[in-house]
Amino acid sequence: MTSRIIAVGNLKGGTGKSTIAVNLACRLAEEGRSVLLIDADPQGTASAWLRDGPDGLSVASAPLARADDQAMWVDEILEQRHCHERIVIDLPPQTGECFEAALCVADLLVVPLTLSEVDLHATAQALAVLHRMRGLREGRPSCLLVPSKVDRRTSLGRRASASLARLGWEVGPALGQRAAHAEAFRAGKWIGVHAPGSAGHTEVCALVQQVESQLARCPVAVRVPELRAVHADAPPHPAAAPEPSPGVPVRIAALCLSLLGAVLSKLRRAEQQAYF
Repeated sequence: MTSRIIAVGNLKGGTGKSTIAVNLACRLAEEGRSVLLIDADPQGTASAWLRDGPDGLSVASAPLARADDQAMWVDEILEQRHCHERIVIDLPPQTGECFEAALCVADLLVVPLTLSEVDLHATAQALAVLHRMRGLREGRPSCLLVPSKVDRRTSLGRRASASLARLGWEVGPALGQRAAHAEAFRAGKWIGVHAPGSAGHTEVCALVQQVESQLARCPVAVRVPELRAVHADAPPHPAAAPEPSPGVPVRIAALCLSLLGAVLSKLRRAEQQAYF
């Protein structure tokens, strides 16, 4: 079985992360694949969402409680590759061992983001961690930025995907700000069952199509880096070094933040010109 692992995460909550993870997993299962949705977020949104998922979908709650359990957590996920064609991990919205451990095994990182300064800062930090991991894993995992909660009535929303593509990462179809997703959560269903044929359902189907296309172009990982190596070049904790010199991850984060800020600034100028 050719199994692929898809991690869904950003280092800030409120980006639509669980919405994407749940609907991505359900749509993959609807297409006939055996899918495991791992809820690694202690808040448990993904596992609480689905009371009756599609055939072929399993849901497991598996937050990483302690740093000492990181290697065991990774091994348990790798064991599931023998049982499922797709493993979707809904990550917690903060930096730490869980985010890095998931990138040790993921084939693809899906990064939901909204076009706000706070989200852009968190995204820059996530991309810095991704950059370090790709150096250890020969270019893996692949990355897909997904504009989330987009208001298509605005110029900012309509141009989001095209502008983010200038950052050099692949950009998935934008997901609109839709009440149907909140209603689907309350109903315990995914959007394809709650509102089949709706705009939200169509967007999810388009996202899954691009995810599968990107996975097809991503070679299967042949090894997982040692977790010690993952942390070897991490920047020191501020308490241990009050004024650390910026390392590669810090510089990458600063560069990503600068680029993301420039994109947001350009989008806002276009919005203002359209308005006036």
